[in-house]
Amino acid sequence: MNSQGHPVTLRPRQPGNTNGARDGVFSPRLREPRAAELAGGIRELDHVADVDELVVLELGRVAALLETLDAAIARRGVGGQGGRGNGLVDLRLRGSRRLLELAEALALTPRSRAALLRSVADDGLAEEFARRRRDLLGGGDDVIG
Repeated sequence: MNSQGHPVTLRPRQPGNTNGARDGVFSPRLREPRAAELAGGIRELDHVADVDELVVLELGRVAALLETLDAAIARRGVGGQGGRGNGLVDLRLRGSRRLLELAEALALTPRSRAALLRSVADDGLAEEFARRRRDLLGGGDDVIG
């Protein structure tokens, strides 16, 4: 605060002020609630473990950023000033690559899920799961599924 300023116009800081935020693209604070919501949905997946928490949080943050970027690009358009491209489009493309990397790390893409299942089958865990399933269903081999 400028102590030499005009006393009538001097105001104390306003914690939590979002007056200057246009899209939230450059404000993690504005994106964090949505990131937490997205991460919560990922946590509910059966194959995601507690040890994956850092990747889950980062995936939620990147997904929330991409949602915000999409909205900003829709509002502002793709073109920038002076015939240059919009920098948000570049951020969006880089974010998409990062999202895919994180999704693959958590086996959230078809290819990474298939690789996980192959790995489980190769390690003999598939047979163990089948045995436990038979035990839970009454031990019959005539169960389809």
